[in-house]
Amino acid sequence: DGDWSPWGAWSQCSVPCGGGVRLRLRLCDNPAPQGGGRGCAGGQEQQQECSPQPCTGVSRVCQHGQWNCSLSVCPEEGGLSPWGPWGPCSLSCGGLGQKTRTRDCNHPAPAHGVRDCEGTRLETTYCQTPDCPGTPH
Repeated sequence: DGDWSPWGAWSQCSVPCGGGVRLRLRLCDNPAPQGGGRGCAGGQEQQQECSPQPCTGVSRVCQHGQWNCSLSVCPEEGGLSPWGPWGPCSLSCGGLGQKTRTRDCNHPAPAHGVRDCEGTRLETTYCQTPDCPGTPH
């Protein structure tokens, strides 16, 4: 059966501040399993949290979907979609009606702690309809 070698040294922390992770590895080679022997039990990798102090005096720039000084996912501002088509007029004949159109906050949807989109989502306008049949002019 195989057995583990001693743990290797810890890697550098993934970030200088704001909470990161460091790793260390071990190999199943002390001895390696041979002739149908079983592999090593347990994991080959250990993770440990590191650099928990807050980032101060460091510009927090979002790169590749993460802040440069922590493993926090970047907030994503939401955007309003294009306006949808106008709905039907509230009147089919006989005067001035209203119609509406809408848009959603999904272009993109806000994510990771950002509040909803700002801006109007419902637009209303007037629509002139023809005279109703049989109505005197």
